[in-house]
Amino acid sequence: MGRIDQQVKIRGHRIELGEIEKELDSLMDVKSSVVLVTDNLLEACVILSSSEAINSNQIDSWKKALKGHLPAYMVPQKYHFVKEFPLTLNGKIDRKTLGSQLKKNFNVSTFNHPKSQLEKQISEIWQKHLGIEKIDISRISLNWGGILSLQ
Repeated sequence: MGRIDQQVKIRGHRIELGEIEKELDSLMDVKSSVVLVTDNLLEACVILSSSEAINSNQIDSWKKALKGHLPAYMVPQKYHFVKEFPLTLNGKIDRKTLGSQLKKNFNVSTFNHPKSQLEKQISEIWQKHLGIEKIDISRISLNWGGILSLQ
């Protein structure tokens, strides 16, 4: 039987997801949040308090603010924006359904613009050679053979 609370262990650290959610909910523009663990990464699902779009600079400022209150290993690496959270029959947030929705629906993820000059150059190369208008920088990775790939 699994744990009934939201405590997880990632890379040797015991993490209480509710603690992260509390700090996220205190941030400007955040109405409500749920933190999930996917592939050993913390992912925040956020309902915004306003309908304004959030850009990567706003997410960076959230991460900086969270690092002021939480250890670095407790700051979510990915942020997704949703309109509402799925609920169980007894009215609690259905984390399993939310996680599966994120995997199925790539439209709820934020777009990660290239930040450094190197990231910009790499994304321009991919755009040119693949004929794609935009490349999400988080979907480009370097494999063991030193070859870049698009995830």
